[in-house]
Amino acid sequence: MYPAGGGFGLTIDTADTGNMAVHKTYVMNSISNPDMEDANEACIACHTGIAVKKMQN
Repeated sequence: MYPAGGGFGLTIDTADTGNMAVHKTYVMNSISNPDMEDANEACIACHTGIAVKKMQN
């Protein structure tokens, strides 16, 4: 079994220790951003094979 969310230490899964968190800061900033639910911005940006452009004001 693989840790949820790449291992960011954000779930109750005992294998989700955060040790595999390559871009945890990106995920945490996405969670605090109200544009989308939870860390969806980070997930889409890293795991989408299509270029996604996001405009910020």
